[in-house]
Amino acid sequence: MSLLMLALLTVVSIGVSLLVVAPLVRARRPAAAEDRQAWDREVYKDQLGEIYADRASGRISEAEAEAARIEISRRLLTASEPSPSPKAASPDTGRGPDTLGPLFALGSIAFICLGAFGLYVGLLGQPSMPDAPWSNRLAQAREKAGNETLQKKLAAARKAVETDTFNAGLRMSLAFLLKEAGKPKEARYQAAEAVRLAPEDPEILSDRVFLSVLLDEDTVSRETCEMALSALGVDRSLMVPRLFLGLAREQAGEFSDAIAIWKDLRAELPDNNELSINLDQRIRDVATRGDLSAAAIVARHPLDYPAASWAALPLPAGPADTGADTDGAGDTNTAGGTDTAGGPEAGADRPAALSAPKAAGGPTLNRHLTPMEQAMMEAMAEAGRIKVQESPRDFAAWMQVGRSLRVLGDYDGALKAYRGGLDIHPRDMEARRGAALCLTEKAAESGSPAPLPKEALDLMRGIIAENPQDAEMLYYLGVDAALNGRTGDARTLLSQVLVLTQAGSPLRAGALQQLNALPAE
Repeated sequence: MSLLMLALLTVVSIGVSLLVVAPLVRARRPAAAEDRQAWDREVYKDQLGEIYADRASGRISEAEAEAARIEISRRLLTASEPSPSPKAASPDTGRGPDTLGPLFALGSIAFICLGAFGLYVGLLGQPSMPDAPWSNRLAQAREKAGNETLQKKLAAARKAVETDTFNAGLRMSLAFLLKEAGKPKEARYQAAEAVRLAPEDPEILSDRVFLSVLLDEDTVSRETCEMALSALGVDRSLMVPRLFLGLAREQAGEFSDAIAIWKDLRAELPDNNELSINLDQRIRDVATRGDLSAAAIVARHPLDYPAASWAALPLPAGPADTGADTDGAGDTNTAGGTDTAGGPEAGADRPAALSAPKAAGGPTLNRHLTPMEQAMMEAMAEAGRIKVQESPRDFAAWMQVGRSLRVLGDYDGALKAYRGGLDIHPRDMEARRGAALCLTEKAAESGSPAPLPKEALDLMRGIIAENPQDAEMLYYLGVDAALNGRTGDARTLLSQVLVLTQAGSPLRAGALQQLNALPAE
């Protein structure tokens, strides 16, 4: 069918071209020079007669009549001279008089045919494409290129999760890509897995809230509201949950409470920040809709409201099915969410498994951030810096800076902030874990297997001494033991991870993968 259409197109193009350029290819047959000169002489003689008649009637003067007779006589003499041969070459071009037309005609035919062929088989044209305006075809081409790029990113993210199944940050990054790819169910599943892996990581909890709102088309469901409140229970200063809890109040028609929550958030943001500007505009808009005076409303944190007031909000329930999406082949894409992702049945030759360890939410925390989320993280870091400058002993401000910079991938800045917190509270568990993970994530950036830094190991051993059931710290210590050839210690530590984690846990899958890579004793 395509070849037939191409043949028809060629015939039609040539036919149209011939119709357009036919006058050019037709041989030019100018009148004989003698006939043309005879015609000119007769015209000039008639003009001389008219001049004599005009002079006799007095319409022109003698001087005017004489000047006209001279000019017409000159032309008459020129017309009486012998004409040159019609085949003589042009003195200006050196070509015969009939050369330009055929060349131009052939060039026009070639241009039209080649142009039509290029449009038909090129990027913007194909036999199966229905007719469409040029602008629509450009948009379709851009969309196609964008989809191909997204699929490549999605494939790379899936492979990364399969390789490093215990990494909560990788799973959350995959969840955002799945959302863009139109796979909301699997996106929710991966986000839930990330939270299960890092249930007390404020940024993972915050990201899940943000993703849930995006998946619900900028609407806060009851499920999202509960997520946001839980995230604030872990870290009261998180910005994303507070922003969307204000939106939940706005959705419910409680404009005054929405403004109060946003004013509480706005007070912690620096001026001239993109988020600050957007939030100020939102507060003005909601105040106008509710006929309220924003200045008269007192700022209030979401957790300062009674729990019953949140439960009473008329919010949509949210999605009932949070299972994984399936591809066209029907395969469930859990991206390594089971023990089989790295278990013994995956194969016996697994030396590559002993790679540089990556923390849950590690280097990939500087991942697929939306402009809004990027602005939020930067605003949170800047707000924390301002608080630290004003009060260097503000432990919560140091933690806020550390968490924000870790999300943005600034491990040196985050480590400095966690150390600032440790100067105030040397035994704080969050500060020690944050510093240890920053050191681990920075070491993993090299991409080559290497033992963990001594400072990270000392922090992890101290954490295990106080909390022997910290499976994540046990995992890193086990990997470090394997990298240093202490196979017995590695087996003991990684086996403890299996005891402490549930079936299906990504951390458990990672431990199985590492155990399978250990040499036989």
